[in-house]
Amino acid sequence: MKTRLAILVFSLVISCTNSRKKDRYEIYNTVLREKVSTYGILHQYISFRNNQSEKEMTLEAERISDSLKNSKSLTYFLDQRLTILDTTNLSDEFYEGKGDNLVIQFKPQYSKENIDFSKIQGVEFAKRIDDSKAIDENGKQTFLGNYELSEPFFISENKALIRYQHHCGSKCGLGILIYMEKVNDKWNITDEKMIWIS
Repeated sequence: MKTRLAILVFSLVISCTNSRKKDRYEIYNTVLREKVSTYGILHQYISFRNNQSEKEMTLEAERISDSLKNSKSLTYFLDQRLTILDTTNLSDEFYEGKGDNLVIQFKPQYSKENIDFSKIQGVEFAKRIDDSKAIDENGKQTFLGNYELSEPFFISENKALIRYQHHCGSKCGLGILIYMEKVNDKWNITDEKMIWIS
């Protein structure tokens, strides 16, 4: 009887672990599919004119973004390391020094787990490359930038938080806290909060 109970408990633990791992990769793929964009390079291709209305500028940006996506030449880098989401310090910023010597340091904690790229579905309009590239902010490019994900923080069985960060130049990037919910066995983005922007 004890052996059967031990086997049952062991089977349940393995099943839950596999289910949680599947959920994690569904979350990663949903975030990448929804959030990888031309945001980081779009400004290089747009020639805004002073006499354009906001609607005209938006339409031009959409047209150029669609053209870039259709070019099939876009690339991005996804860091294999996962950060650990600290819900008390979402941007992993720490202040060092005092007065004029005060410096903000970005010090993420990295998980022991890495992303298994064989489980990443990819982005329809951009190819993931294995090495980060320096971003030339003066010339036109097709490298979208560097992306980084945190491990999901599961609030409950069907709700999770994840941090998504995009670095697209020295003064280009953003970090977002993404709220996700699993409905009908599918993870969806339900809300997001800007953590930082450059």
